[in-house]
Amino acid sequence: MRSSIDPTFGDLIALRLKMMTWARRMAGPDAEDLVQTTLIRMLANRHNAPALADIDPWTRVVMLNEFRMERRRNRLLLVPIEDLPLAAIDNPETTIYARQVVRL
Repeated sequence: MRSSIDPTFGDLIALRLKMMTWARRMAGPDAEDLVQTTLIRMLANRHNAPALADIDPWTRVVMLNEFRMERRRNRLLLVPIEDLPLAAIDNPETTIYARQVVRL
C-alpha cells in the first residue's frame, strides 16, 4: 500500500475527477474554485492525510468544510460608503470595523 505522501499522477487525476463531481453537487458553477481551495487545504494539511486508500472520506470532509467557510465569508454584507449615514462615517469605531471588513 502506498502512503498518502506518494500518490501517482493517475491517483491525483482520479481524485480530482471525484472531487469535481462532489463539488458540482455542492457549489454548482463555483465547483472548480471549491476543488482548488480544497486541494490547497489538503496540501497544507498533508501531514494529517490518511493512507491513499482512505483518502476519499478525508477529502469529502475537507471539501465540505471549505464550502461552509466560503458560504460564511459570503454572508458578509458590504455596503458602499455612499450609503452610510454621515454619523457612522465620523465614528472612529465604525471606521475601524470597516477597515477590518475590507481586509477580509
